[in-house]
Amino acid sequence: MMIDGTVYDGSLKKYIEKSNNWIGENQLIVGENFKVLRSLEQSNIGKVFDLMYIDAPYNTGNEDFVGKEKGTCIDSWSEMIQKRLEIAREFIKKDGFIIMSIDDHEIANTRTILDKTFGKENYVATFVWQRRDYFEGEKDISFEHEYFVSYRMSSESKVSKRVSTFIIPEKVLSVSSYTRSAGNKEIITSEYQNEAKEEINKRFNQEAVTNYPKPVRLLKRIFEVFLKIDQDNKVLDIFSGSGTTAESILRGNYEHNKNNTFTLVQMPKLKKDKVYGSVENLAVYRITQTMKDLKMNKKLHVIYSE
Repeated sequence: MMIDGTVYDGSLKKYIEKSNNWIGENQLIVGENFKVLRSLEQSNIGKVFDLMYIDAPYNTGNEDFVGKEKGTCIDSWSEMIQKRLEIAREFIKKDGFIIMSIDDHEIANTRTILDKTFGKENYVATFVWQRRDYFEGEKDISFEHEYFVSYRMSSESKVSKRVSTFIIPEKVLSVSSYTRSAGNKEIITSEYQNEAKEEINKRFNQEAVTNYPKPVRLLKRIFEVFLKIDQDNKVLDIFSGSGTTAESILRGNYEHNKNNTFTLVQMPKLKKDKVYGSVENLAVYRITQTMKDLKMNKKLHVIYSE
């Protein structure tokens, strides 16, 4: 498949040196995220991002988390996450935030890692999202919720909205009545994950490469809590997958007349049985198609990291 985007054929370091305003562009960096983060660190980009969102692969106990930085298998899921966060935090502004998606299996470890990396005193909140509306298999207890854990970089970080941390399903409760009972806090609503999966499958002719996509509207609403209203923001996502973060940012820009931009990092991941061929190709198509749908005169810069 031909990539429909502006492709830079060269190293990430050379791309940064060549571009006068690379940080103000929408870009997808294709490469192993630890190596990409090291390249950004060596390029001395400084604190340029207002928000970092992480939706890392969840630890189900079945994966080997290969540490490309050593060429060997690292000790644990926790170590894999912490190594990347320790570098990435150096790119986040002093008044910025980090949000991390996680499920019940690693919520405790996630809080421990984030406390250590960003400081326990910088914990902001944990948002609870009901991701499914059905009972799971034959289990006695169905794990239906996931979490968005948020931290600030310092006391200078200020949220943009007064919100509840309970994200309600759109089909279950009346938002207006719930808002009154919640003391007029804004309530974030979301569709279920299975509906998000159906939506992305329908859009891309059953070629979705992920079984667990986050709903676009959900991420858009979460981001609006942390992105600054009075300026354009830059968002970093180092586990970008099919590009849900990018679509959420673009649709938020369209609704609020903003010019927030994103930097995504995605490891090359082949899907030979799919038309798009790889996760990064699907992401490129999804992002550029969203720009066309919204009639945006924007480009996506695709950089292949060495």
